[in-house]
Amino acid sequence: KAEASSDARCRRWRIALNSNLGWAYYERGDYQKALASFDQCLQAAMEWGDPVRVNHAYWYKAHTLIALNQLSKAREMLEDLTYDPNCEPEVYEDLAEVLVKLQEFSAAREAAMHLAGHRFQTMSDEDLKFESFFRHMYLAPPAGEMGFKVDYEGPEDGLDEMIIKSWRDPDLRHKATPDQIGRALWVSHDQIIWNLGTFEAAKILFRETLEPLASDRLGHRNECENELDGALYMFWDSATWYASRSNPPDQPEIEAFIDICRFCLTSERASMQESALHGLGHNANYSKTMREEIDQYLRRNRPARKELIAYAKKARRGMIQ
Repeated sequence: KAEASSDARCRRWRIALNSNLGWAYYERGDYQKALASFDQCLQAAMEWGDPVRVNHAYWYKAHTLIALNQLSKAREMLEDLTYDPNCEPEVYEDLAEVLVKLQEFSAAREAAMHLAGHRFQTMSDEDLKFESFFRHMYLAPPAGEMGFKVDYEGPEDGLDEMIIKSWRDPDLRHKATPDQIGRALWVSHDQIIWNLGTFEAAKILFRETLEPLASDRLGHRNECENELDGALYMFWDSATWYASRSNPPDQPEIEAFIDICRFCLTSERASMQESALHGLGHNANYSKTMREEIDQYLRRNRPARKELIAYAKKARRGMIQ
């Protein structure tokens, strides 16, 4: 009725109606229909003459083009939007994502840095260098994707220190989305050396960042819905430090690892408990101490989900996936 109406105020409703319809299609994964609805939303906003709503509809289309993997067109539209001094931060976030997928990492970092706004103007050179690295890492493509290079010039131990610094950052969960954090964890595992300092940073990472964002979805039941779900489930797979070694680590390292697992096993989040069981399970055949930690978990009988009992029993025998 809004489309056929001759009443201008009634026709204005086409903006909201097509916007809502487009997002409904988008959430269903029907991106072609979403794109068509957003195009009608854009036409209605242009007809009404509302520049703010025009920009919003333009971004909706660009966002949908990313889902359709039409990256060059999405990039063109997003870059058009950045000329607006009141450009929404989501535009820069999408632009950074597109540039990463196009493997243009320097440009992606510049786009991501706009998200921080004026905060960069007051940063020291050292902090700005870390922040640039942080933004780049946390917009990295998934592990194993070709073409990724850490944009860092300096000694190898300096790179290690920068990753550890990001893990220690108590505001990490406010600086990046769960997807960005998850992708970065996949990448950072290949860049660091595990020692007591790394374990101390990992403990902060689990307590300050991962636990507040953790879900009750279980990776071994294929329930992961974002990058963080998968990275948390596979954390100790990617950071294998014990079972893969020909020589066991020092006792302080074992204790540091177990300390993190104990914290996770007492969390109310199922994915945290699963992460610890996964790590302990990989080492169960190499250490009586690991099996004892799983035994204690089973005796407490406080699983966040009942499926974790069976998973713990498999982990104790080293039979985990």
